[in-house]
Amino acid sequence: MENITPYSSRNPTFFEQLYTSLKIVINLAPFAPSDTYESSIRGPCSIVTQMAWLTKTFQVGGIMRGVRLFLAYFIFVYAWVVYQTVRWRFIDPENRDKALEHGRVIYTFWHTNIVGWYCSVRFEDPTNIVNLTLGGKTGEILGPLSRAYGCKPVFTCPDDDVRKNATAVAKVIRDIKRGMNSFIAPDGPEGPAYQVKPGIATITRKIDGVILPMAVLPKWHFRLWRWDRAIIPLPFSKMTVTYGEPIFAGRYSAADEVLEKIEGNLNACLNGYSVRD
Repeated sequence: MENITPYSSRNPTFFEQLYTSLKIVINLAPFAPSDTYESSIRGPCSIVTQMAWLTKTFQVGGIMRGVRLFLAYFIFVYAWVVYQTVRWRFIDPENRDKALEHGRVIYTFWHTNIVGWYCSVRFEDPTNIVNLTLGGKTGEILGPLSRAYGCKPVFTCPDDDVRKNATAVAKVIRDIKRGMNSFIAPDGPEGPAYQVKPGIATITRKIDGVILPMAVLPKWHFRLWRWDRAIIPLPFSKMTVTYGEPIFAGRYSAADEVLEKIEGNLNACLNGYSVRD
């Protein structure tokens, strides 16, 4: 058990991060309302452009789309407050080092840990992460949230269009093959909870990647009343990040073996220890 240094070379002070957060509110660059603006959202923009984006948000999607936009901002800021105020504890970080040494890492956790992941993602390199996320209304929250961290979101089709979803998965596979990492909750996006779906094994085998099971568990928290009973960490708590044994899917002859291994490791991480071969 040891500490892990955040990806950024110097952790900003409270006032520096507060200033950055306020700039994100004023400058809507990470929260562009549409992929139409994706080529422009990385750089600075004028007040006129910012107001145009905000106006477009309410014109296209109405007030609820604007609410979802600012919900993404709220989650981003709340996760930063938790990150800054909790006491971090890491179990078996050598498993993480082993996976990163191999490359093409898929960080894997139960969907109940999704908020904890966003609190801990600052220990990784978010600019080198591509993630598959549900499109539609959910995507209008998770997409801007991912962009705010520097991740690259790829959207699936909310109406289960097989062709479009296959295209989205192909984009993620292409980016991972080029050296990016990814993250996935294998029981998402709508459950059932704690049951691994076969897609993760298929993707990992195609990219010759490594699955890194993990859990981010706060001592003080509350749960949302929804299918995954999502854990919401509270500030000033103790946060324990457990890394399971990396899983190299290509070493297993059958996909079922991979899924069984993933489920066992994720449940072990959730209980605060890792499974070793």
